[in-house]
Amino acid sequence: MVLRARPGRDEGEQAVVHRLASARKAPKVVVERCRMVELSWDGRLVPQIADELR
Repeated sequence: MVLRARPGRDEGEQAVVHRLASARKAPKVVVERCRMVELSWDGRLVPQIADELR
């Protein structure tokens, strides 16, 4: 079974996820989750995402 994040609803949602994934003052948990979603949107699989984020 391949798990992927659902596509962004619109460009606004994608922009928010992108902004939070690179934020320095957002909570760490939020930044990590947004980074996971971005990597999934880029086509990476769960093991690849886990390796990259450690």
